[in-house]
Amino acid sequence: MREQTLRLLIVVVLALGCADTTTSQTIEPDGPGLPSVPAPVITAEARTALARMSAYLVEAKSLGFSADVVYDVVGFDGQKIQYETQAQADWTHAGQLRINVDGDERQNQIYFNEGQVTFLDKVTNVYATAAVEGGLDAALDEMFVRLELRVPLADLMYSDPYATLMKSAISGRQVGINQVRGVDCIHLAFVAKGLDWQIWIDTADPPLPRKLLIDYRDEIGSPTWTAVLTEWRIDSNLGDGFASFSPPSEATLVEFMINPPGEMGGDR
Repeated sequence: MREQTLRLLIVVVLALGCADTTTSQTIEPDGPGLPSVPAPVITAEARTALARMSAYLVEAKSLGFSADVVYDVVGFDGQKIQYETQAQADWTHAGQLRINVDGDERQNQIYFNEGQVTFLDKVTNVYATAAVEGGLDAALDEMFVRLELRVPLADLMYSDPYATLMKSAISGRQVGINQVRGVDCIHLAFVAKGLDWQIWIDTADPPLPRKLLIDYRDEIGSPTWTAVLTEWRIDSNLGDGFASFSPPSEATLVEFMINPPGEMGGDR
């Protein structure tokens, strides 16, 4: 069943991608004497590699990863300071999620189960809960937009990672075959509005993402965010209550500061 799904999705993507790569479109110059430049495209090989990865993640009943994250924070004086975070996440497409984050700036946990999002700050021992209608996709949107929660590698957790990753892409191509900690990977590079992003996907089966990088080129100082996925857990036995939250001893319940509709929240 998984192989059939992979073949079907790759064939569809190839059919769509060919239009991008075989049509010689150009952007007209703004004035006389200026050369025309090729219109941005997303190559068929980039689409195919990303679609193959996405199809595999979609077919899995449960997924989990451990990741080492390094990111920049730009101060008011323009100086970039680098921080590190270790993240572990487990989720099911049926709509359950558990995330644990331990880093320089944050030590917290995020849960989604039975229509309820819960956030625990392990340093202050406070937690907040909020009801969310819909499945995991809706919950991730709410976490990002309304609840201002930063969810590491959230794009991989949606029901269609391919669509989520590609929705803002302007151009993309395969850079080559490069290694991530000794693993040969298909290295893809994309341009989106306001940022550039790259992804490294295992050349072998299963085609798992091994590294992601985001360059916020339009922000002051062009900070970067990089995650290396050190471990994947596919179809592991998570148990029925893996995403159930129990408040720690003497934890304090507080309220989320929820953004009004239409306002953007935290960074993924």
